[in-house]
Amino acid sequence: EGTIKTSQNSIGIAISQDGQTIAVAEYKPGGITLIDTKSFSLINKIPAETRLNDKLILSRVTGLVDGLDNTFICALMDSDEIWELAKNRDSSKYEIRRKFKAIAKNPFDALITPEGRYYITGHFKSDRISLIDLWSNDSKAKPILFKPISSSKRLPTKMVHMESWAVAGSRIYIPSADEQRISVISSHDFSYKGSISLIGSPVYAMVHPGHKELWVTFSGDEQDGKIQIISTITMKTIKILEAGKRIYHMAFSPRGDRAFVSSNESNELLVIHCADYSIIKKIPLKSPSGIFGVWRAFQIGL
Repeated sequence: EGTIKTSQNSIGIAISQDGQTIAVAEYKPGGITLIDTKSFSLINKIPAETRLNDKLILSRVTGLVDGLDNTFICALMDSDEIWELAKNRDSSKYEIRRKFKAIAKNPFDALITPEGRYYITGHFKSDRISLIDLWSNDSKAKPILFKPISSSKRLPTKMVHMESWAVAGSRIYIPSADEQRISVISSHDFSYKGSISLIGSPVYAMVHPGHKELWVTFSGDEQDGKIQIISTITMKTIKILEAGKRIYHMAFSPRGDRAFVSSNESNELLVIHCADYSIIKKIPLKSPSGIFGVWRAFQIGL
């Protein structure tokens, strides 16, 4: 047990594949702090130094995820750089192993695909998405399109958090924050495959562990207590579930028999039976928010 102050303002953490290191992404001062999980002591700090308007600054760091071989990947929000950090075998300290160039400025938030190969980041106030193949030697990101090339429909200008994306089989499901739809792209070649109509503006899209269903939550007073359940086979709506008021987060049990939903405004955690979508328990909690099951420690990209 213990506490350690890492920065004035941090935004996220990741845990290394071997469980021995915690990485902390920092807004102020910009950088990454590495902590030993056994002693809860500082390993080292890596300042996020970059140039902005010909001046050397410390960039805000976002999109921190753990990768294979105890690496960490992160985005420098005030530049166009993505960094991969690795442990030095001699000193046991972390250092920058590779730098990648994103397709645009201000990489904002990110995810890593389940096998640890692709790092995907959105860009703040932009409709652009960068894709980095961590298994290749290419130092430049590639763009992802998540609408038809011929479409004139306005794209969202605010990227949602990448944790709200969902990956199932050969498809990636992307909530479009300013549009009432889910964009579907191929996880093989990252080409656009279509879209799914929604009842409101999406926040989170989560795939059931069985990969047959997509559960979507919403923002807005009229829809923020609803969950739209969609078949990943037909891409049609199965059910609209009423689940409290102002849903902040969801999580599934490892085998998918239960879903856990934090209903912030009604001050309760809902337990839902996934087979018939019935609410089997309501646990009183004051303003519940994020839900993080211990089983996530055994998944890449925590």
